[in-house]
Amino acid sequence: MNVQLGSKLLLSLALLSVSACAAPLASSGPGAIFTEVTEAVQANNGVSASKTGEACAQNILGIVSTGDSTVATAKRAAGISRVATIDRSFWSILGVYAKACTRVAGS
Repeated sequence: MNVQLGSKLLLSLALLSVSACAAPLASSGPGAIFTEVTEAVQANNGVSASKTGEACAQNILGIVSTGDSTVATAKRAAGISRVATIDRSFWSILGVYAKACTRVAGS
């Protein structure tokens, strides 16, 4: 009986350790089931926003992360030299898949 209880406890701890592993870092916190958040990072009213570039990174199960969500990559994607605004967005589902993007607007 003790072996069975130990096995169940070990399995429970293992499942708990992988739950919500692919969680974005939104300031509002990750949702256990679903997250979809956009946050403003910077605004500069003196620059027009005629172009928008985006750069994203993804995570699967907290095990594999790929991508480049830097401001420099988002600027390069749209050919932006002067930044008007920077926003970050976060999306995740069930801790299985998460995506974080940086959106830069400018000229």
